[in-house]
Amino acid sequence: MTKRLSRRDFLRLSAAAGAGTMLSAYGSPLGSHLAALPALAQDKVDLRFIWWGGQLRADITTQVIKLFQAKNPNVNFTYEFLSFDDYWTLLTAQAAGDGLPDIMQHGTTTLAEWSKKDLLHPLDEYITSGVIDFTNIPSVLQNHGKVNDKIYAVSAGSNANGIIADLDAFERAGIDVPPDTWTWGDFEEVVKGLSENLGIWGFGSYLHHVDLWRIIYSGHNIDLYAPDGKSLNYTDDTPIVDHMKMILRLQDEDFAIPHISEESEVNTLGPEAQFIVKGQCAMDYLAGSNQLVAMWTAAGEDRHFKILPVPRPEGGRQGLAIRPSQYEAVTVNSANPEVAAMFLNFFINDVEANKILNAERGVPINTVVLDALKADAAAPQKAIYDYLARLAEDSAEFVFPDPLGVEDIRTNVYYPEFADPVRYGTKSPEDAAVTLREMSNEILAEANK
Repeated sequence: MTKRLSRRDFLRLSAAAGAGTMLSAYGSPLGSHLAALPALAQDKVDLRFIWWGGQLRADITTQVIKLFQAKNPNVNFTYEFLSFDDYWTLLTAQAAGDGLPDIMQHGTTTLAEWSKKDLLHPLDEYITSGVIDFTNIPSVLQNHGKVNDKIYAVSAGSNANGIIADLDAFERAGIDVPPDTWTWGDFEEVVKGLSENLGIWGFGSYLHHVDLWRIIYSGHNIDLYAPDGKSLNYTDDTPIVDHMKMILRLQDEDFAIPHISEESEVNTLGPEAQFIVKGQCAMDYLAGSNQLVAMWTAAGEDRHFKILPVPRPEGGRQGLAIRPSQYEAVTVNSANPEVAAMFLNFFINDVEANKILNAERGVPINTVVLDALKADAAAPQKAIYDYLARLAEDSAEFVFPDPLGVEDIRTNVYYPEFADPVRYGTKSPEDAAVTLREMSNEILAEANK
């Protein structure tokens, strides 16, 4: 199970902050592309960029950095990639010591919290001046990085949560691939049928993922957080209790979900270790549709996959929203925020760069770039484009930003006080759901005074 580090824990974990893999690259000192910026044109500029991700993301991001340097040779880059957990350990420690990189990666919950704590540099002035060009970016996507009327980040791509389905496994099992309108009741029956017919898990890991908490309530037309951010937006625990009871049924009958310790170990490893990649399950959870690229690459091009929406409640709506896969942001510690903003512009708007990135971070937000990529799309990218096009016809609204305290809840309440105890059998779903709601309300009330 992946847990995100909260900022208050950095002292306890800072000893591990240096873990990960580091790369460095240096370009030549002088270039012409920045000549329009007199203060920068004659100077060597140093930028540091840190992101989380696996080897595929590291390889393609490094290529894009080198392409940017070829066009801007007076910009020197130091760059580093780490696993998700190690990334937040390191960046939290660096935030406390005013040592953040120029450019960093963010998710939706962290972007809201870090911007509200003045750790990120607003980008509005660079958008107004044209350093970051939003001309070919739909207005709804332009605002995905906005917190309190300021834009703090650009979306690296669009995606959505989903279910990855092994089409070959469905065919072998003699079971039809379910429609996008399937319900959780349908899901349970499909999982059982796949497992019984194939002798493998019908579903793999992370059916208890924290994102599903919000998606499940959204399916009942309830956003997870109250409009003022000071509490959860529900008092009825039934939807999340029913979900955990379903997990226990599937887990106890060995139709889905491996032993929790085995699942936890696999989810700290790369895509090559995932159950569906190794053929050990017929469906698995995608925290983001962009993850299909790395998983399909690891599985091999001879495999056949499709992304299905997360099921909806009986009589409910689709609770999924199309959202940013992640953000790229400039930090307050950057000595060269304008040049960092230039790189963000390059990252989202340059066709050549995005052909290298190839939707690994999500579907490009620039419509011209997206059209260029669709023309030459390989099977994984086609599957992602198809999924988001289908979901655009039937999805919930993306609600952003999250209130303060959400990261604390996700890390220190949802998993250790709710999901894990239920799966280990030390708490009933009903009792754990009360704990989840009460502790979450306390954190939200305190954080959003």
